[in-house]
Amino acid sequence: MNSHKILSCCIVALALAGAASAAVNSSSSFEERIETAVKTIAPATLNLKYGDRDKTYSLAVGQEVAITLRANPKAGNVWVILANGEPALKLVERTQTSGEQTLRFRAMAAGTAAPKLAYQGPSAPAGYAFTATFNVR
Repeated sequence: MNSHKILSCCIVALALAGAASAAVNSSSSFEERIETAVKTIAPATLNLKYGDRDKTYSLAVGQEVAITLRANPKAGNVWVILANGEPALKLVERTQTSGEQTLRFRAMAAGTAAPKLAYQGPSAPAGYAFTATFNVR
């Protein structure tokens, strides 16, 4: 078992070193180089919808989760973040179309996160919420 962990660590270190050395030759900032290195080895984005609420998910540090929920911003109804899941998760992007709102979080550190979203507005149904638990490893 330990040999698998050591091998995994070596692979991650080599991937980070390769991405970082490629980024060093550019004029990008330190944060942009780290972002490039993380994206190089990060697992695929976990995409969730309203039906995926109230469940537990596992994420790797660097992995992203996109929560896409129906919304009606024209009527003033939007998803509000009541708990953002920090420090294990960080909100990195929030987008909105005429019928959906997407909140993209990135797993930043090992731990457990439980973001909570509430649908609020003049015609939003009472108690309409999205919660999930994320175990970041």
